[in-house]
Amino acid sequence: MRTSYLDIVYFDRAIAKLEQAYTDEKTACETLVAGRDLVVPIGEFALCNNLIQQLTIRYSRGDEMAAIAGLYPEIADHFTKSWNPVNVVYTQLFNVLALGVLLEAPAETFAHIGQLVDQARLRDYLVDYFLNWLQPRPIHPKLRWQAHRPYNGLRQLTELPPEAAQAQMATYFAKDWYTKSNTDIIYNSHLAADDAFAGYWSFGAGAVSKILKLDDATWAASEYYPYDMVHWQA
Repeated sequence: MRTSYLDIVYFDRAIAKLEQAYTDEKTACETLVAGRDLVVPIGEFALCNNLIQQLTIRYSRGDEMAAIAGLYPEIADHFTKSWNPVNVVYTQLFNVLALGVLLEAPAETFAHIGQLVDQARLRDYLVDYFLNWLQPRPIHPKLRWQAHRPYNGLRQLTELPPEAAQAQMATYFAKDWYTKSNTDIIYNSHLAADDAFAGYWSFGAGAVSKILKLDDATWAASEYYPYDMVHWQA
């Protein structure tokens, strides 16, 4: 296992529940559009979120990285099919891009997402920063959620020289990531009785570390840092 929270019994149960929910939702979508060349955006949105949760739990459980990375193409497919340019869910977009960096998504996947972002006229520093990793593009100077410390803290890390970013990462985890006001829903979720815990990983911090090629030795064992994803090579 990659986390010290809970045990294998919990993670096996949580995965089984998510797999069943995924199957049920996918079957419902297929039944709804049977015989027609259509998609159900709300269903695709739910399937995308389900697989992101599955991926996170599988990572926490200690699954092999190849199997974890193998989930990403489906995540990206559900994400693009669910895209609604007038109602973009930023957290999902952020996670899909951060995971894409960590799991080394194909350039064409980021190109497609970049086209959707541009068509929606969505302007955000971190979205452009992650997309720019594979598809060079202008980076918008402002954050969509400027007051949200996890995002603002990441932006500050990207603007520092590598040595300074390395020195600041531990502070980011302690002050900008895992606090009740910053993480809200997932904070202390390992104490909940509803199988809500997936892990406290900061995929954003991992993606920034990977892009900047930071020396992560001092925080490699952090419960918030997805070390094996950062060092994954497709």
